[in-house]
Amino acid sequence: MSSVLVERLPMNDVSRSLIYVEKVSEGNGPLLVLLHGYGSSEQDLISLTPFLPSGLHVVCPRAPVDLGWGGHAWFDLTWEGGTVVDYDHAAAMESSEELCAFLTVLRASHPDRPFWLGGFSQGAMMSLAATCRLGTLVEGLVFLSGRLLPELLPTEAPVLPATFMSHGLHDEVIPIAEGRAVRTWMGNQPSLEYNEYPMGHEIDETCLRDLISWFRKQPV
Repeated sequence: MSSVLVERLPMNDVSRSLIYVEKVSEGNGPLLVLLHGYGSSEQDLISLTPFLPSGLHVVCPRAPVDLGWGGHAWFDLTWEGGTVVDYDHAAAMESSEELCAFLTVLRASHPDRPFWLGGFSQGAMMSLAATCRLGTLVEGLVFLSGRLLPELLPTEAPVLPATFMSHGLHDEVIPIAEGRAVRTWMGNQPSLEYNEYPMGHEIDETCLRDLISWFRKQPV
């Protein structure tokens, strides 16, 4: 079924809401929320749905920061000479709060579905922060090519849900060392699948194949 653009999701006592697209699924298959990276939009990761297992109800929200040229972000970045040197910490915290409010209401609207959360790059960072904050509300985590955001995370990692994590060995945007630092921070998680691939800042065919396999192994 094709994705359907939804203008707004009402969020109880929160005045703001996130625009999103979704691939509607009948039955009680998992609810999967995917968060796009910097400069992209809600249309990015929804394009993966034809390749994902059937039965997933996929929701892809648009990040709230408008970059002014058609792209969106969960928080803005500071660049020097083409290299990211810092990020907007206040915007990251504000987006994290908005995202958690969005997810809480979205989850409540699908009470009979398992709830999985994930993202790519900046979206991965936000998904990890939200998972730590929402606790057992999230039952599966997908962390693709991200890094740590210490301001949004506890000093020590909590017990995380079943997690798929990937990073490119040749990632020119977020070096592999940053991905390995996340892996180290996570520690000995009981249900973590961690993979490195000979790719850049992307989701290549092998990574996608392994992610699909991971989805199919999860209890529903």
